Amino acid sequence: MSPNRSLTPVLAAAALVALLAWPAVASAATVRVQDDDARLRYHGATKPVVERSASSWGRRTLTPGASLEASFTGTAISWTGPRASGFGSARVWLDGSQVATVSAAGARAEQRTLWSSGALADGPHTLRIDAIDSVSVDALAVTGTLGVPEGPHAVSRAEERNPRIAYTDFFRLQRASSHSAGSALFSRVPNARVTLEFTGTDVAWIGRKWAAGGRARVVLDGVEQGIVSLYSPGTRSNRVIYSRSGLADGPHTLSVVVLGSRDAASKSNDVCVDAFDVGGSLEQALRKLEDDDRRIRYSGAWRTVPGSGGSTRTRSWHKGDGATVKFWGSECAVRAFVGPSSGKASIYVDGAYTATADTYAPTADGNVTVWHDDSLSPGYHTVTVKVAGTRHADSGGTSVSLDSLVVGGSPTVLGAARGHRRADAGRSVFARSGRWSRFGSPGATGGSGLTSSAKGSKFYAEFVGTGFTWYATKHSRGGRAKVTIDGKSAGTVSLYSASRTDQRAVFSYGGLPKKRHRVVIQVLGSHESASRGNRVSVDWFDVTGRFVQARRPSPFGYPWATYIVIDKSECNLYWVRNGSLVKVYRCAVGKASTPTPERTWKILAKYHTDPGSVYGPRKMRLFKQVGGGFQYTAYNLHGTNQPWVIGTWASHGCIRMYNRDVLELFPQVPMGTMVVTKG
Repeated sequence: MSPNRSLTPVLAAAALVALLAWPAVASAATVRVQDDDARLRYHGATKPVVERSASSWGRRTLTPGASLEASFTGTAISWTGPRASGFGSARVWLDGSQVATVSAAGARAEQRTLWSSGALADGPHTLRIDAIDSVSVDALAVTGTLGVPEGPHAVSRAEERNPRIAYTDFFRLQRASSHSAGSALFSRVPNARVTLEFTGTDVAWIGRKWAAGGRARVVLDGVEQGIVSLYSPGTRSNRVIYSRSGLADGPHTLSVVVLGSRDAASKSNDVCVDAFDVGGSLEQALRKLEDDDRRIRYSGAWRTVPGSGGSTRTRSWHKGDGATVKFWGSECAVRAFVGPSSGKASIYVDGAYTATADTYAPTADGNVTVWHDDSLSPGYHTVTVKVAGTRHADSGGTSVSLDSLVVGGSPTVLGAARGHRRADAGRSVFARSGRWSRFGSPGATGGSGLTSSAKGSKFYAEFVGTGFTWYATKHSRGGRAKVTIDGKSAGTVSLYSASRTDQRAVFSYGGLPKKRHRVVIQVLGSHESASRGNRVSVDWFDVTGRFVQARRPSPFGYPWATYIVIDKSECNLYWVRNGSLVKVYRCAVGKASTPTPERTWKILAKYHTDPGSVYGPRKMRLFKQVGGGFQYTAYNLHGTNQPWVIGTWASHGCIRMYNRDVLELFPQVPMGTMVVTKG
C-alpha cells in the first residue's frame, strides 16, 4: 500500500470530526432586520417610504436631527440603505462612542452597505445613527440577537383591545396568527380614531402593512406628526408603523386618525391597529360623551333643553325613562344638572341596580358628577341612568337633566332601542321646501346630509309614535332653526359650535300621544353672535314608532284642499291632499296634433279596466267645467300598455301614467276630486 493511500482514511476521519464539531464553534447567524421592526427605536421625525427597489418593499428616512437606536448581543452589525443626491451624512455611534461619519450622498444606488462594524467582541452592544442631514435606513444586518434599547422605563406591549385604549366605534376585529396575540383591529372609515394615554418616554404603534393599506394621521400631544401609509406590495404583519422615543418623562397622548384615503397603488383605505409598545405606564383614557352624543341611547320622553354657554342638556320628568351607554373599559361617571327642583336617578351597571344618584342642590349648577365608579372589571359594560321618580325632601321636582357621561375606554354605538326607527335625511319619506342642498362630510351618516341657509326653508318629517330625535352637524357657521310639532312651536335650536361635530342629537322630544305627528324644521336665517353663518343641517331622524310619508305644502294656490295638477310642460302630475303635496308622478300628455286642453276638470267616474288594454288597469273620467257645472268628456286619466311614452307628448289628449303609479293613486283619489291641466 502506498503512503498516500494509507494516509487518506486518517484525513477523512479528521475532516468528519471537524465537520461534526462545526455547529458548536461557528459564529451566530447574520439576520436582516427591516426598518419597521418593533425592536428598533426611532427618535425625532422619520418618514416611512414604500418603493419596490427597497428590500422587502420599504425603508425609513431620518430627517435632520432624527436618530435610530438598536441593541444587540453578537459580533457584528451593518447599516444598509440607499444613496441619492438628496441625502446627506449621519454620525454612527457604537457602545456610546462615535465611530464614523457616513455620507449617503451620491449617484442613485439602492441597498448599499453604508456602514459596517466589522468583527466585535461577542457580547451586548448598542448602535445609534444620528442624522445630520436626511438619510435613509433600509435594514440592519445583525450577527447575533437583536434586543430592545434600554430606557428610563421598561417597554411593555398593550394589545389592541386593552381597555385603557380608546376607540371610536368604527373598528372591526380580525383574528390571524400573524397578528400580535392573534388579533388586530381595522378601519377604513374617515375620522375613526384610536387614542392612547401613557406616562413615560417611548411609544410605538404596531400594525400591518399590505396591499390594501390606507393612510392615517398621527397626533402626539396635540401636535400632528404627519401622515403615514400602511401600503406595501407584500404583507408584513406586526410592524412598527410609527414610533417616538426620548420624550420628556411625563404624561402623553397619542392618537391615530383614519383618513379614508390611500396611495395610488393601494387596493383599499384600511388602517390596522395591532398593538402599542409603551416605555412607561398606560393610563386610563377617559372619553366625555355630551348629552347629544349618538352613542347615548335614550328611551322614553327625554327632551333637549338649553344649557349654559350654548350647550344643551337632555331632561326627563317621567319615571323609568333611561339613558344608556355601552363601552369597553373599567370606569364610568354620570354628570348632571343639579338644582332645587331636580330629582333622583337610579344607576344600573350591566343590568343590575347599583346606586341612586341625587341631583338635588339648593343652588343650580351644571356638569356635576353625581355618580362615579372606577373599579369596574376591564371589559364591556353597559351603564343606564333611569329617572327614579323620587326626590330629596327639600326638592321641588323629580326631573333628571343629563349633561354628559364619562367612560374610561371605548364607547360604542348601541343598536336602535326596541320600537325605534331611523332614517337618513335624503330618504324619500321626508319632504322639504325652499332651498336645500346636499353636503358631504366623512362624519355624517352615509357621508352626507342636507343643509340650508335660506330663511323660510323647511324640512318635514312625519311618524306614528311617541317621540323623535333630530341629528345634525354643528360647526362654526351653524345657524338657528325653529321646530314645530303638530303645528305648535316646540323651541328654537342653535347649530353653532366652535369646532365641527357630526351626528349630534340637536333636538329630542318624547312623551307624545301614540298617534300621527308632523315635525317641521324651519330655517330662521339668524345665528348666535359667535357664528359666521346661518346654516342648518339635517343628517338623520330617530323616532319611537314608525315613519310615514311626510307631506309638504302645495306649491299651487288653488282654493281646494285636495286636487290634482297636470303640468304639460313638465309631463308631471302633482297629487295634493289636505293642502300638502303628497307625491309627483311622471305622465304622458297629448301630442301636438291632439293636445290635452288646458282647463279645470272634476273626476266623476272611476273604472277598473283590462290591464292589457290601452287604458291599463285603472281609468278616471275627466268632466270639464262649463259655467257652474261639469260635462262628460272622452278625456281620462289612466294607465298604459306603452310605458315608454311616459314623460313625452304622445297621447290623443288623455293623461297616461305608469300602471304601478295609477294603481297607487287610484284608491287615494275621492270621487269629485278637482283636476287642473296647465301649460
